[in-house]
Amino acid sequence: MKKKMSFKQIFLFFLGGCLISLFFQYNVFSKNENGEYKFSPGRMMKETPGNLDITYPLNDSLFPADIAAPTFRWKENENDTDNWHIVASIDGSKELVSAYTDQPHWKPNPEQWNQLKQNSQWKKIRITVMERKDDKILSSGSVTIQISKDKVGAKIFFRQVTLPFDYARKNLETISWHLGDITTDKPSTIMLANMPLCGNCHSFSMDGKKLGMDVDYANDKGSYAILTLDKVTILSPDKIISWSDYRREDGVLTFGLLSQISPDGRYAASTVKDRSIFVPKEDLFYSQLFFPIKGIVGVYDSVEQKFWALPGADDPSYVQSNPTWTPDGKYIIFARAPAYYSEEAERLKTTVLPTSVAAEFIEGRRDFKYDLYRIPFNDGKGGKAEPIPGASNNGMSNFFARVSPDGKWIVYTRAKNFMLLQPDSRLYIIPAAGGTAREMTCNTPAMNSWHSWSPNGKWLVFSSKALSAYTQLYLTHIDEEGRDTPPILLENLQSENRAANIPEFVNLQEKEWEKIVDKFSNSDIYMIRLAENKFIKDDFQGSVEAYNKAVEITPNDPTIYFKRADVKMALKDFQGAIDDYSKSIELGPSFSVTYKNRGDAKYRLGHYTEAMQDFNKAIQLQHKFQKAYVSRGDTKNMLNDYRGALADLNQAITLNSEDAAAYKSRGDAFFGLGDFERAIEDYNTAQKIDPNFYMAFSSRGELKSELKDFSGALSDINKAIQLYPENSDLYITRAVIKAKSGDFFGALEDIDKSIQMNPDNFNLYINRGILKENSGDFLGAVEDYSKAIQINPNYYKAYNHRSSARLKLKDIKEAFIDIDKAIQLNPNYSTLYLNRGNFYYMLNNFEQSINDYNKAIELSPEYDMAYTYKGDAQYKLQDFQGALDSFSAAIKLNPKGAENYLRRGMMKVYLKGRREDVCSDFHKAVELGSKEAAKAIERFCQK
Repeated sequence: MKKKMSFKQIFLFFLGGCLISLFFQYNVFSKNENGEYKFSPGRMMKETPGNLDITYPLNDSLFPADIAAPTFRWKENENDTDNWHIVASIDGSKELVSAYTDQPHWKPNPEQWNQLKQNSQWKKIRITVMERKDDKILSSGSVTIQISKDKVGAKIFFRQVTLPFDYARKNLETISWHLGDITTDKPSTIMLANMPLCGNCHSFSMDGKKLGMDVDYANDKGSYAILTLDKVTILSPDKIISWSDYRREDGVLTFGLLSQISPDGRYAASTVKDRSIFVPKEDLFYSQLFFPIKGIVGVYDSVEQKFWALPGADDPSYVQSNPTWTPDGKYIIFARAPAYYSEEAERLKTTVLPTSVAAEFIEGRRDFKYDLYRIPFNDGKGGKAEPIPGASNNGMSNFFARVSPDGKWIVYTRAKNFMLLQPDSRLYIIPAAGGTAREMTCNTPAMNSWHSWSPNGKWLVFSSKALSAYTQLYLTHIDEEGRDTPPILLENLQSENRAANIPEFVNLQEKEWEKIVDKFSNSDIYMIRLAENKFIKDDFQGSVEAYNKAVEITPNDPTIYFKRADVKMALKDFQGAIDDYSKSIELGPSFSVTYKNRGDAKYRLGHYTEAMQDFNKAIQLQHKFQKAYVSRGDTKNMLNDYRGALADLNQAITLNSEDAAAYKSRGDAFFGLGDFERAIEDYNTAQKIDPNFYMAFSSRGELKSELKDFSGALSDINKAIQLYPENSDLYITRAVIKAKSGDFFGALEDIDKSIQMNPDNFNLYINRGILKENSGDFLGAVEDYSKAIQINPNYYKAYNHRSSARLKLKDIKEAFIDIDKAIQLNPNYSTLYLNRGNFYYMLNNFEQSINDYNKAIELSPEYDMAYTYKGDAQYKLQDFQGALDSFSAAIKLNPKGAENYLRRGMMKVYLKGRREDVCSDFHKAVELGSKEAAKAIERFCQK
């Protein structure tokens, strides 16, 4: 009878068995004939512990035959060790590589990676990572990869950009363009950097000989470079076209979004007449919302050098964007959606719309989804656009189609909404003819887009934010059945704090391509173009700064000074404009337009006599220069030469009967002559030609005010303000009308509003001073005139007005100082002599007053008022015959001035003229509205 085992013996038996079992389970190393421990792969597969998470690469990843070794990565456990053993084996048995590391990652050296590539031959390679302490395995994990027989066989051109996008936009020099080579561990080659402008989408012809690239050339968002790839590729102005040149005369701006060059390099397709929503965000991962809401597909032929809209993709009721070519160039695939209309958007000039327009999209109240369409190119004739089954009408937004080089597959991006940089964007593949879309295996959890096929059609590169906000580039293999593999990270194309995006394979074959050289952004041509585009967008100060740089580069080009002068006119820097026009005249041939524009600048400064000289020269050089006649007519109006103005403006209207400005100015001349009926006719004609010509409403309002039709006057000036609410001068005009109607409070409100809009405009203080002076606030008027002089101490009119206000304050000495200063500043302005003559008249210094009136007449022979005042002074000196002659001259110049007939009649009485002549003048004065003349008739003409 056997003795029973005690409980203690049983426990020890089982404990020993467990220890033996554990030894054989965890000790996967065996001694070889030399007594060394060697790893046993088969034992590892069955017996080692797990719990070690290999994060990259993913299981069943397929690597190109020509790629440099990847870095295998895993998560650290909390075990007290930093020793990992890596084993690579084939079919779980044949050990190819054994390595050790003290970091949670391992990169095979070139010899190890070649060993794996040479021996795998499409077989599965198991990479096993074991966390060790002494001879014990604490945890382990494995992943299976394969190395393809297919090479990538091409380099990748891509952009590196800082984030967020708004920072990159303001720091353009931080953006660079790179050429990446996956066969090496070396970082990508910088091809182009430090450009002071933005570059976007780029694409290559199939043979790799042509590069098309969006460039923000001279602030023209529609600029597009078409370059021939050489070892050193030159980016120069002659290589740049502008999509904005397509129907530029329409006045509709173009961004030229998402352009692509054709497979043969002859054509380019883009989005033209487009508008896009742009919303910058603070989110580093997704720092912008940007998608087109309007546009058609435009085509450019680099051989014929012409633009056109592609028929069938040019419906303005849709946005048609993101065009891509099929490899044979016979079809274009594009994204289409109903166009979005916004009243605010329509009021804006810009192609990129601000956040305010996008509120309903940002807040999720409105979707915007695209469908993919295919259209025959048909040598540019287009055809019928058809939706692509599987990539349209699926309740999602479908965009960024790319066709495989063999024309068999389309890979595109799908998201819930919008287009660029969508967090939920995923890659899908469908047969080129359309069909059931299959979500691709390569998709990562965060944004997948910007993809490009390798020239051999075996690989696809794409962008993703799987690892960080700074976008990375990945590869996936696509087989004959359209099946793809897990993503392969292109490690050497990463850069710290830079996003890699817009990757495009380039089929260089054996060609060398070293760099792109920017030979346009620092040229005078570029600066001129930049200035022109800033001017179009009302960035006048930016335009001047660009012209300043152009002048630094080419200081003797008269055209640059001429163009800069035009911008200074827009900035109301009239003296600066005069200086630039004068420099242009000095450097170059005499062009009539330069003299005409310089005359306009002098006119704006009130230098009318000097302006006349320039207009005369312009007309001498070009006898049918219609605009010069208008400007000279305006100037004659200011010089009170209304008849001379009529002659010029009649000629201007003969040369162009559809010029609203000419009719308006002729109306001003008739107004000055007192022919109010014909003035109204001309103002009405101007408005009929151009219903938005605010100046015609303003002038008609002033005339109605003169006729005491204050209601009609205010109606007209209100319309002018409605058309041009930013014009502070219109508020001044309305203030004058309100003051005439007795609404001084309302008048001051308008003046104050005008000054608030433009506090540095000295003219506004002058106008407020006039209002205060007319309302009896002479001291307040002096203060405003003094403020105007403080801002512009060389403006003669300010001294003229201040002299008038000081005279009313009986400050005779200071009044004379001011009027003398005004004449010193502008000795050719007749009104100043008239005013000083009036001063002398008030002081009973009639001889001196006559001298000043004569000077006014000398400067402005058509100045009827000067003759009237001269006649008054001559009467005071009892020079009745001289007075009679002066009044007669005034009547000849202005036959509708009633007081001149009354005055001349009185001179005839003093000279004992014939009773019939005397009474004829009195009766004419009564006819023209003089009540005093009626009393004269009772006294001198009654029998």
